[in-house]
Amino acid sequence: MRTSVALSFLMLSLLSVPGEPAEPKAGTIEAFDAYAAQVRQDFLAADHAGATPPRPGAIVKVPGGLVHHWSSAVVIPGVSLEQVLAVAQDYEHYAAIHTPVLQSQLIERNGNTFRIRVRMKSDAGLLSAVLDSWSVVTYIHTPRGVRTLSETRKIRQLNSEDQPAAPPPAGFSDSKNFWAANTFTSFESVPEGVRIELETLGLSRRFPRMLGWIIEPIARRLGRSSAERTLEEFRAAVVRVHPTDK
Repeated sequence: MRTSVALSFLMLSLLSVPGEPAEPKAGTIEAFDAYAAQVRQDFLAADHAGATPPRPGAIVKVPGGLVHHWSSAVVIPGVSLEQVLAVAQDYEHYAAIHTPVLQSQLIERNGNTFRIRVRMKSDAGLLSAVLDSWSVVTYIHTPRGVRTLSETRKIRQLNSEDQPAAPPPAGFSDSKNFWAANTFTSFESVPEGVRIELETLGLSRRFPRMLGWIIEPIARRLGRSSAERTLEEFRAAVVRVHPTDK
């Protein structure tokens, strides 16, 4: 369920700015972490039982970077919460669920906490970008269902999709443009089946000054569509595993 963040930034990763360092400044990371902490607090405190529409998307400026904040929701009819969670936690087979995923690996599971690596690719005409990302995903059981918190602070931009897997960067991400991500997902049983709400945050460098007016509308469209696409592909995967007439 964390693929929507990386998908929207695969395209942005093609827009490297020559001469700029790969890693973000300390103040940029601190600003993103503060923003993510507030969203996390709101997410855990919110009542997701109703059919509240997702928040509109936003691109927020922080010192030295941009926070991309998107959301989406879907209802999968005729399935149980346990069936949906089984697909969500099948990290080894995410390439069969999400189009941009080339490979995925469950590195470690400790109770309700999963450490995973995902490799993704996107093409734009003659250009393409490939990223490896390492995430920690925690599942929290609540009276209304399950919520997941995913944090990605290690991202590497690769030269090719066949590049051998390597350990994560020693420091922060060494991707040129896409530095960090958080994903917040709520799974709740409703009379129709299971309702899923997805909220994603991503940290990127600022758009190139002379191209920002062109790139920002594209980034907004990618952000919204990638969140929706992630849930639609996930819904289709659940239905394939657990077909229903509803």
